[in-house]
Amino acid sequence: MSKKAKVLVSVLVAVVLLVVAGTATVMAASDNQTAAPPKTLQNRLAGKLGIPEDKLTTAMKEVKVELRDEALGRFLDKAVEKGRITAEEATQIKTWWQTRPAAVDKLFPGAFGAPGLRGRQVGPEMMRGGMMKKLPRNR
Repeated sequence: MSKKAKVLVSVLVAVVLLVVAGTATVMAASDNQTAAPPKTLQNRLAGKLGIPEDKLTTAMKEVKVELRDEALGRFLDKAVEKGRITAEEATQIKTWWQTRPAAVDKLFPGAFGAPGLRGRQVGPEMMRGGMMKKLPRNR
């Protein structure tokens, strides 16, 4: 067998193997799509507690809001203690926070404890070196 024939046979065998492997991969992927979706943490927890998943999801959202509000309160209390703001200013911020437009969370995703920070809260380090530097200043 000539050298050209050996190379041609080797290439053909490689192509056939790639086609077979690709077909098997596509078939396996399509089988996974018809299978039941994997259970999420909330789904499993709701099952263990014996409550509907939507009820658990609602409760988790409520707790998240409560924790975020408590964190804001602690942050403002520390700012008052350090003399950065007055107690009256802290009260104004808390009042604004409770009545803020929902669009604020859309404009600054991840800011103020909104989705995007992956569990981190806004703190002094972010105010000095992060997000707050990028906000426009009124002059």
